[in-house]
Amino acid sequence: MELIYEEEARRINRSIHLKYVMPEPLSDVRVSSYLSEGDDVTVKVHMDRLISWNLSDTNPGKALSVGGWFYPFNDELASA
Repeated sequence: MELIYEEEARRINRSIHLKYVMPEPLSDVRVSSYLSEGDDVTVKVHMDRLISWNLSDTNPGKALSVGGWFYPFNDELASA
């Protein structure tokens, strides 16, 4: 595990946001405020396998769903 801080963390986190969320909703306060919390730290985990979770029932997840502001999940993207 590796901790990445400040500007490099913000850059990495922004690229993650853009990978899974369309650019337009990032200006929605419900989405942007949630995504920007803790953006100055990134935890880089080196792992052998991945288990994912679903955030669709959270307020930000609902905002993304209602607006159609997310990219469909693709297993190939997850391994990129």
